[in-house]
Amino acid sequence: MAFWYKPKELPQRVAIFYSVGQLSSALSGLLAYAIGFMDGLGGLAGWRWLFLLEGLPAIILAFVALFWLPDYPETSKILTEEERSYVQGRLGKSAPSGKKGHWDIATLKVLFKDPTLYTFSIFWICHGIGGFGVGYALPTVIYELGFTTTSKSQLMNIPPYVATFLFLNTVGYLLHKKIIRPWTTAVAIESTIIICYIILVTVPNAVVKYLALIVAVSCAGSAYPVIWPERIRAIDGTVAAGIGIGWTNAMAQFSGIVGPHVYNTKFGPTYRVSYVICLCFLVVAITAILTSWFLVHRKDRRRAEQLEE
Repeated sequence: MAFWYKPKELPQRVAIFYSVGQLSSALSGLLAYAIGFMDGLGGLAGWRWLFLLEGLPAIILAFVALFWLPDYPETSKILTEEERSYVQGRLGKSAPSGKKGHWDIATLKVLFKDPTLYTFSIFWICHGIGGFGVGYALPTVIYELGFTTTSKSQLMNIPPYVATFLFLNTVGYLLHKKIIRPWTTAVAIESTIIICYIILVTVPNAVVKYLALIVAVSCAGSAYPVIWPERIRAIDGTVAAGIGIGWTNAMAQFSGIVGPHVYNTKFGPTYRVSYVICLCFLVVAITAILTSWFLVHRKDRRRAEQLEE
C-alpha cells in the first residue's frame, strides 16, 4: 500500500486490511464449531475437514492475487497512462516506486544507521510478546467460565475477535478524520492492555477476566495498524521501504517464538507470572513508541528544513 497511498491516507486502509484478518479469526472459531459436527463424514476426521475448508480457498486466492493484483502503479494494467502518472505524481519524490527498486547498498547502509529501525523493531517485538501474548490466556479463562468442551470453547473465542474488528475500524476511521493521533492512540492502546493484565492478575472473577480479555485482545490487534503508517513515513526510498517493512514485520514473529515459553504450564493454572512478564514487555513497548515519536518528529523537521533550502 505504501506504493499507492500517502502515509496520511494509510491508517483507515491498513485498519481495514488488518481488521479482516481479525474477522477471519472469529469466523475460524465459528467454522471450527460447525465443522466439528462433520467428524467422520466421507471417512474424514473433523480436523481434516477443517484443514480442507479453511486451507483450499486461501491457496486459490493466493494464485488469483499473484496473477491479478498489480505490484506498482507504473506497471498496473488496470490504469490508463494518465492515471498511472497521476498516482505516481501525487506521492512525492521520497515515496517508494517500482522504477527505483534496484538494489542499492548505500540506501541499505542509511537504513541500518537510522535509529528508528531499532526503536520500531523494539516496539514490534515487545508488543508481539506482551500484546499478542494475551491471546494465550483465552483458553484458561474460558475453561474457568465452565466451557470445557472443544465446540463451546470455539464459540467463546469469537467475541474477542469480533470486538477487535469493530474497534480497529473505528480507530482507523478516527485516525483518517484526524480526530485522534496515531502516537497518542498507540500509547493509550498499550496502557489499556496493561490495565487488563492488572485485572487478570488481581481479579479472581472469571467473567470480569473474560471481559478484560475482550478489551485486551481488541487493543492488541489494533496497535500495529495504528503505527504502520508512521513506520512507513519514517523510511525513504524503495529499497529501504522493502527491507525496512520486511524487517519490521519479521520482528512480530518473536511472539510465536517467545509466547509459548512465557505461558509455560509451570506458571499455570493462574499464569500470574506470565501476565506480569507480558506487562513488563508492554512498558518497554510504550518507551519504544515515545522514542520513535521523537525520532520521526525530528526527521520530519529536518526534511522540512531541506525543502526550505
